[in-house]
Amino acid sequence: MAVHAIVQLEKVQAKYDGNIESVVPSLDLDNGSIGVISGVVTGERELKTLIAPATATLATDEIVLVASPEVNYLPGTTLQDFYNVSGLPARAYHLVAGDIFTVTDANITGTTVLNQWVTVANASYKLTFSATLPTTRFIGQVIEKGTTGFNKVACTTIQVLKA
Repeated sequence: MAVHAIVQLEKVQAKYDGNIESVVPSLDLDNGSIGVISGVVTGERELKTLIAPATATLATDEIVLVASPEVNYLPGTTLQDFYNVSGLPARAYHLVAGDIFTVTDANITGTTVLNQWVTVANASYKLTFSATLPTTRFIGQVIEKGTTGFNKVACTTIQVLKA
């Protein structure tokens, strides 16, 4: 089986205030992926289409974090076996400054460094490391490096500075 990314929502305002979206990705996505809502799915009222951020949208569109409940029905499966299936609803969270979440490093392009930054990558559902303070719509600061899960997968804890 493929190994998928894991996300942990430590302090996310949307968990408590209900600012959550139901989104439909156009490809299989791991939890901890990021995206932009591009509109309502045809024939639906509250189900939104999720796309990868593009150059033109970085400064204006709100970034959401994909974090669906990990439901695995097969014996012996772990959080690393879970992913959001293309064309089916997934859960996404609107982020605000101060939110804190952890994502496995598989969902970040580059190697993160403590007290430096992550932002969105053009045309990608992954976060990307930045050694200099980004000027994009979304900025997160690396506040902890560690491991997660029973098999100790490398992960990065991020605090949202600008959403």
